[in-house]
Parts: sequence; structure tokens; C-alpha cells
Amino acid sequence: PQGLSQIRELFWLRLSHSCFFNSAHYGLDGMPQPHHRFSDILSEFECYPWDNFSLGLDLGTSLYKEGLNRVDLRMVYHDQPRQNYLSVDYLYLKDYAQQINTVAYLNLFKSIKTWITHQHTFVSENRLETKYGVIFQRQCWGLSLNFTDRPDDKRIGFMVFIPGWGERVINTPVQQ
Repeated sequence: PQGLSQIRELFWLRLSHSCFFNSAHYGLDGMPQPHHRFSDILSEFECYPWDNFSLGLDLGTSLYKEGLNRVDLRMVYHDQPRQNYLSVDYLYLKDYAQQINTVAYLNLFKSIKTWITHQHTFVSENRLETKYGVIFQRQCWGLSLNFTDRPDDKRIGFMVFIPGWGERVINTPVQQ
């Protein structure tokens, strides 16, 4: 209306590849771990077909006839004005992981927010972890209550925080 142009980001793409000048690195146990001289070719792609919605794909392909070593496919809906968020992603790491991860964050009222995260693995057909949380926040203080449910462990967390100091500490899946 005022004659100003608008620029809308539609997609971005990044390709990367590395060369190592040594043929081994040290593992956590201090023992040498051999690796290939050239890294996987990594590609990251993200597109934004509509406002508040994005699709992403990360791929890692080996140069050594090992094929596809990494796939991360994700869909994200993020309504920033209302602070609502939904993310679903599928992660594949060759010989290590095949899992689906979901994150939902909902701003129920001005002072009450809730969230849930869930991780499920297809390797063993088990739930890895589910977290639930509720945040009650007033202007100068807030309370956070969360519950973590793992197959071998269950935890409850409670925190009192002061906005401006506590946002970095609160264990929510989406930073405000």
C-alpha cells in the first residue's frame, strides 16, 4: 500500500563437503578411530510454501559406495503471533537410528502455556521419551512444571523463574 516492496523467502539450500588431513581421530576412550578422508556430501534444504509453515530435508550421502547415511525430514508449523508450534520430523542415521520426533507447544491463555514432545524409534519399536509441560507466567514471575517419561525413568520437574533471567533455563521445546 505504501509502495514498498516485500521480499518473501521461499527456500534455501546449502551443500557442504569436507576433507580431513588425517586418517584417524581419537574416540571418547582415547583410542584412535579410523575414518574416511572425505566426509559425506551434506545437503540441507528448507522451503516455505506458506506463511508459518516450512518443510525441511537434510541428506548425507557417502562418496565411498555406502549410500545414504543420514536423512532428516521435517515439517514445522509456527504461528509466532499466538506462540503456537508443531513440528514433526523423521530422522534416519545409518546403522544407528530411525525415529520420529514430534513437538507441540500451545499458548492456551495469556498466562498459561503447555507443551509436549514425543520420540519413538522404529529400530526397536519403542517409545524413547515423552515430555509434558505447563508454564504459568505472570508479568514478573512464573512457574514451570514438567514430567518426563522414559521406559526406564520417570521425572517431575518444578521451577520458579523471573522473566528475563529464567527463559534460558526453562526446559521448553520452543524458545519464545
